[in-house]
Amino acid sequence: MRSFGRVLGVVLLLVGLVAALVVVDHLVRRRVEQRVSETVAAQFGGEVTTELGGWPFLASQLTGRVEDARITIDRVTVPVQDRFATIEHIDLTAVGLAPIDDFDQTRAERLDARALMTWGELSTLLGFPISHVEGDRISARTSVEALGVVAVAELQADLGVQPDGRLVLSNATASAAGARLPQQVVQPAVELLAPTMQLPQFEGLSYQGLELDSSGIAALLNGADVQLSAIA
Repeated sequence: MRSFGRVLGVVLLLVGLVAALVVVDHLVRRRVEQRVSETVAAQFGGEVTTELGGWPFLASQLTGRVEDARITIDRVTVPVQDRFATIEHIDLTAVGLAPIDDFDQTRAERLDARALMTWGELSTLLGFPISHVEGDRISARTSVEALGVVAVAELQADLGVQPDGRLVLSNATASAAGARLPQQVVQPAVELLAPTMQLPQFEGLSYQGLELDSSGIAALLNGADVQLSAIA
């Protein structure tokens, strides 16, 4: 009976230690998540949420490295040349964050990002109405000149992106007053739109592609050895 009591005491002690470890681990994780959110919010503004991976998280305090993190940012305004872009939502997925005791110097071994803009937000940034047709195809309204007459035309084209965020139109067609316009008129219209077709640039990240649907345009970016405090 006395042996049973000792065993029970040891079991209860171990349970108490594990419970204390879980509580402390959670508190430390939340503190570090808050610091990461503050670092990101200082650049982007908006509402930032951070989720850090790895368990027990206390191990990261010894190694100075967090295995992975997911950071979400809502309603961000960033500069683009002489204009500003509003981004509806940004998802950042980081692998290998270190050091975690100096957040001004924290770097991600790899960082993937997905930035979503509505068509209204993109139209405001570019300075002309743009909307989704299907697949990678978009529709934009612009001015064209034919036979000395300037008219408003609907231009349709495939939308792509270069690594530096420059948007590119290809396979373009245009129509005005219900009539399809010749290619020699379409190309100058495409070139007229080109100067403002720039997405925001983020330090250490390059654009990999776009996802288009009726809700907006999602830009996919990634980078290696990216400093969190210097992205924007």
